Amino acid sequence: MFPPHVMGRCFACQMMALMLQSKRWSRRRAEPHFWGQGVCHRRVALNVEIRHALRADLEACLQMDGSCVSDHIWQISRRESQGQIVLTLSEVRLPRPVTVPYPRTPEDIIEIWRGVDALLVAEAGGQLCGYLDLRAEGWHSTARIINFIVANGYRQQGVGTRLLGAAVQWARTRRLQYLMAEAPAQSWPAISFYRKLGLEFCGFHDRYYSAQVALFFIRRVS
Repeated sequence: MFPPHVMGRCFACQMMALMLQSKRWSRRRAEPHFWGQGVCHRRVALNVEIRHALRADLEACLQMDGSCVSDHIWQISRRESQGQIVLTLSEVRLPRPVTVPYPRTPEDIIEIWRGVDALLVAEAGGQLCGYLDLRAEGWHSTARIINFIVANGYRQQGVGTRLLGAAVQWARTRRLQYLMAEAPAQSWPAISFYRKLGLEFCGFHDRYYSAQVALFFIRRVS
């Protein structure tokens, strides 16, 4: 079942249209799982498989909780003087940890999926434990990760690293030069994750999300 807050005739119609009309969600079992399987060693040894999403995976992806607990934020300040605009990004420690909600609703995610080129999922022990979507933007030779969630209970166990590695390989096979990802300025775990894996801050958009500033990170992959 879908979560109660996303039930409704319009949502159901959108979901069916997405699954039945889009060629991207055609049967993929015959395709090789060319990202293969790997063991993630941290809290628990997980045998994680990265593969293309199937139609049956979409509901589980939409139900994943993308919120996180953060004790830092990136604060952006702007100052204009004498024909100059000075922007300062500062790492600020919060007085107490806060829960940062995922910046998109399931309806938002579905709308984005209509225009993506790949949806990769991570599976461990028969359970989906994470996903990311990808869009190829050939005009600047970039693969963009728009949504990226690792399920609670599987974080800090290497699942996100495996997914990001698969995204890098996906970009390389399409001869794209860069991989770009995004995160809310309040989502310190996501920001730290991207920077740890070699993505560098490349910009921000203070009206990208409805209520949060978006930060963008990029790395060269080829």
